[in-house]
Amino acid sequence: MQFGTINDTTAVVVRHGGAVTPPYSWGFEPGDDTADFKFYNLNGDDGEWKVYQATYMNMARTGYGCLAYNYNKENDADDWAMLDPIKVEAGNYVLRYWYSGSDGHTEKLGVYWGTGNTPDDMDVCIDEQTIKQGKCQEAFKVIKFDKPQTIYLGFYSHSDKDENWLTIDDV
Repeated sequence: MQFGTINDTTAVVVRHGGAVTPPYSWGFEPGDDTADFKFYNLNGDDGEWKVYQATYMNMARTGYGCLAYNYNKENDADDWAMLDPIKVEAGNYVLRYWYSGSDGHTEKLGVYWGTGNTPDDMDVCIDEQTIKQGKCQEAFKVIKFDKPQTIYLGFYSHSDKDENWLTIDDV
């Protein structure tokens, strides 16, 4: 009779739950940690943000993952996606991200920052986009912080009803 160690191994995954520090990026790819993202569907319809990953209908600028909002036929969008907290020092920072919509549809996107991860906390508008094309476009904004703090980035879809997909990638 032979005795061995056929099934005596254990794997452990450790998540760091603290704020990220710049430089940092989100690609929304399979395997990326998006567990602490918060999504708010303020009108309670079936149009909502999610981390979207698919090879058969790839809407990402790079890879297979993106942050995506899918529309509702009867209701205007009123939906938020909040990313992980970011620890910043006083100074200037660059926010760079790529966005797209769907050809033939008009999407409306707001980008905000705040000191909490709820819609009520998003009190500083960084950018506002009206998107009319399916091709990815780059946005580049400089943000100045007067003091060290932990902030959150929020992406706000406020498109009219019955539009289509809105995507964010490579933040």
